[in-house]
Amino acid sequence: MHSRSLAIAAVLCLLTALAGCGLSASPAQHATSSVTSGTPSCQPQCATLAAAAHVRVFVEPAARATPILDAIRGARTSLWMGMYLLTSLDVIHALEDAHNRGVDVRVMLEPHPFGSGPDGQLPLIAELNTAGVSARATSPAFTLTHEKIMLVDAATAYIMTGNLTKSALGGSSATTNREYGIIATNAATVSDVRASFQADWDRQPYSPVDPALVVSPTNSRIRLLTLIAIARSSLSLEEEELFDPQIMAALVAAARRGVSVRLLLPGVSGSGDSTERANVAALTAAGGMVRRSARYYIHAKLIVADANIAFVGSENISVASLDQNREMGIIVSDTTAITTFEACITDDWTNSVAA
Repeated sequence: MHSRSLAIAAVLCLLTALAGCGLSASPAQHATSSVTSGTPSCQPQCATLAAAAHVRVFVEPAARATPILDAIRGARTSLWMGMYLLTSLDVIHALEDAHNRGVDVRVMLEPHPFGSGPDGQLPLIAELNTAGVSARATSPAFTLTHEKIMLVDAATAYIMTGNLTKSALGGSSATTNREYGIIATNAATVSDVRASFQADWDRQPYSPVDPALVVSPTNSRIRLLTLIAIARSSLSLEEEELFDPQIMAALVAAARRGVSVRLLLPGVSGSGDSTERANVAALTAAGGMVRRSARYYIHAKLIVADANIAFVGSENISVASLDQNREMGIIVSDTTAITTFEACITDDWTNSVAA
């Protein structure tokens, strides 16, 4: 094995051991991946990652706003939403309608998302409150709150890569995103997403309990590094950003140890700066494959390892996203979800161009 790969693997094992990698909930709630990284320096406890085994997935732009609107319209007691960017009038009106029929509707919005102007989403927060919806700005404890979550009747959690905008929900004629959403109903995940929302609503500290959840700034970095480290044969990624040096080093190490690394980025017009170009070059030199989408804007944040375990969430590959923002994602092992992800990645890869 390449010496740099060994060094990175050793660091990853130390980090995963310190972070308690390998702890899992009961079998009824989660399945735990037993994929090993193939690195002799790793102990067995470093090579497992808890994952939600029973989830549903929806894919944008095909699903459009239907899953979100159906969830809001079907809420009977409560609808809690934490969102980076909300511009869909259909969703806004559905939230107001839910309040009018007696549902406890709470909305936390990032007050100043990138590119939103000097007032950001403060006018929308005021509008929602005027309509009776309990709305407030997200916690100032984080650089940004970039999560995209929704809780319905304290029984179903939605963990998504996409904002609630036209481009994310397939309704824009200018930009159409590739996005994914996970719908989870197991008690551990729902309870922990609810605890996260409540803590941020009350401006209180929060630490994730469910080992399948990937939460910034608490455990996202170690969870994603572990997922990359355990890959033995393949890693398939769809990512909007490619800036974090530690994640990049792990991807390069994976490619050098023989893992087939396939990474799809947005088209050139949506690409980043010289750092991203250097990272693409480094991964390609290590044997990884990198292409740019020619059809959809890749806003998704998806990593699939060995076609049997995957991360989906709001976390970009950037220092800010992993270490400074409030973000939420989930590790899943649901067979149908994984099959869906792999099919979408393959289709998107077919409709791509050289990076």
